[in-house]
Amino acid sequence: MRLWPRSLAVRLTLLLVATLALAQLGLTLLLSRERDSVVEDLMHSQALSQSVTLARLLDQAPPADADLLLQAFRSRRSCVAIEASASAGPMSPAEQQLAQAQDAAATACMPTTTIPDAAMPTTNRR
Repeated sequence: MRLWPRSLAVRLTLLLVATLALAQLGLTLLLSRERDSVVEDLMHSQALSQSVTLARLLDQAPPADADLLLQAFRSRRSCVAIEASASAGPMSPAEQQLAQAQDAAATACMPTTTIPDAAMPTTNRR
């Protein structure tokens, strides 16, 4: 029993099928990575959007409603985690660069809002 056929037509057909299978596998891997990248970008965009929405709501809502708003944004469906305060340590150069880029993007397309510390619930402060 021979594994490699004698006929040139059958050899070419097998070679073509093997090449197409490898190309399909490579394309599947490439598209999977691209899809993962798009999903990650969408998640980051959603987290930023939710953060901006929360900041605007906290800025416009009465302080008594701050706890209710924060509970709504802490749902399981939320992409962001709400923290009472940022870390106390100094920012690394990469964090400083990211903060400057976010600052520039935020000021370019929307008015700046700040979240007063008094709007944060006292039960979550550290």
